[in-house]
Amino acid sequence: KKDIPIPNDLDALMNEEPAAAFLGLTSRALQNFRLNGKGPKYVKLGGRCVRYRKRNLIEYSEVNLRRGTSDQGKRERGGHE
Repeated sequence: KKDIPIPNDLDALMNEEPAAAFLGLTSRALQNFRLNGKGPKYVKLGGRCVRYRKRNLIEYSEVNLRRGTSDQGKRERGGHE
């Protein structure tokens, strides 16, 4: 497995590969999340150029943080999307 550089700047734009690596997912998983409107916020530049901000990836992981299997997360407790 190769090392994929993740930017330190919270607002730096990164493509799918480092974004997926940061979340511990595959690029395909991020693509499916975009298709279903369930994943982290992203920036679309031009027709097919998709980029992610580290800030939004952290926000997404915080919103999906759970304490147990019955925990519905922040979305169910009135959190933001």
